[in-house]
Amino acid sequence: MVVPARPTDLAPIDTVWGQVAHDAIVAQDVQVGSGQASFAAANQAPATITFPRAFASPPTVMVTVGPHNAGAQVLIFAQLTSITATQVVVRLVSSPGTNITTSNVPFQWVAYGPRA
Repeated sequence: MVVPARPTDLAPIDTVWGQVAHDAIVAQDVQVGSGQASFAAANQAPATITFPRAFASPPTVMVTVGPHNAGAQVLIFAQLTSITATQVVVRLVSSPGTNITTSNVPFQWVAYGPRA
């Protein structure tokens, strides 16, 4: 992808810019997505995210866990392991010592890092 030169102050933005936002993030790739994991009488549920486009090096990844049906007393959070330029392993974990059985716990993710 060719990135147009940054415009000078007060100069009109050239139409060649198209969908490119020119800022510190131009050399970066931002990807988003969602997934699901299921607990089977356990306190952990793994899921692997494969990025749609590989990064040049391991990106920064953030994960949020959506609403679940495991009960109001159960907290579920995400741990990230094995972050590479092409994928990351997400492990959803229920509150300590709580084995649960629930399926399709949703999570959303954002990854940003150097464009390959």
